[in-house]
Amino acid sequence: MKSRTQLPQSECAVRSRLCQILHEQDLIAGSLVTMRRVCGKPTCRCARGEKHESLYLALSVKGKRTMVIVARERVEAVTAAVEAYKRVSQLQKKLSEECFARLMLATKE
Repeated sequence: MKSRTQLPQSECAVRSRLCQILHEQDLIAGSLVTMRRVCGKPTCRCARGEKHESLYLALSVKGKRTMVIVARERVEAVTAAVEAYKRVSQLQKKLSEECFARLMLATKE
């Protein structure tokens, strides 16, 4: 691989942003799912149709899909980690495109 100073500016920018996210943020490869349920108590509001709402994290653990409830005090941190993972995935795709374009240009020379 070339040194970073020899890479196109657009590729350097993607690499830089990718490294920044990887060093500064937690990453979770999962999806956030809001679920509504009935607790079963006959006097509860959910018995009248106002179901309880909870946030779950859906992710793969050892090859199996798992749903984990997200505690209220962790919602912000878990949401940020899931969003950071999505940004990293998008940046990896963009970096792949940049590298492919650079390599294809090199084979034409």
